Amino acid sequence: MIGMVGMGLEDTVNEVEVAYFMSKKYQRNGYAKEAVNALVDWCFNVSDIKYLILTIDCANIPSCHLAEKCGFELFEKRTPKSHKQPNMESDSYFYYRRYRNLA
Repeated sequence: MIGMVGMGLEDTVNEVEVAYFMSKKYQRNGYAKEAVNALVDWCFNVSDIKYLILTIDCANIPSCHLAEKCGFELFEKRTPKSHKQPNMESDSYFYYRRYRNLA
């Protein structure tokens, strides 16, 4: 498997979240950027959703760079008090948003 990209309802914030993973062998080839942008474009074309989110472990700097290359903007840093985000090393995560282009 090269990787995956998907989206779904993020239960803790009740917003639609994009998620992605790329196998080490295929990282840094532009595949994730292409897949994320295609999924986001599709979502905005078939729905009336105003924005999508990404939540990224603060320790995952390469993923933060990818999010920004895909047009997501850092909204805030969050530290959950009642639970820890699954699959994250640190207790905090960055919360990104990408808004629909209105032009």
